[in-house]
Amino acid sequence: MPRPLPIALVQAPPRPAGDPGFAGEAEAVLRRFPDTRLAAFPELHLCGVDGEGDERTEQLRAAAQPLHGPRTREARRTGR
Repeated sequence: MPRPLPIALVQAPPRPAGDPGFAGEAEAVLRRFPDTRLAAFPELHLCGVDGEGDERTEQLRAAAQPLHGPRTREARRTGR
């Protein structure tokens, strides 16, 4: 028998690349909606950048991390 999958879709502005506050934000969503099993944030929520063209590209490259990097570990830590 199928079970429901409670999802929280978060509408939030991008955080500056390297901002460590994501874990607290994710925990707040899970506290507010305790039945949530999946929280989806905007695509570039963890990689907000300023500027234009090459400057933006360079900021995104500098913020890039491997799949099992510290940002992913922190996001996983907040999950249940």
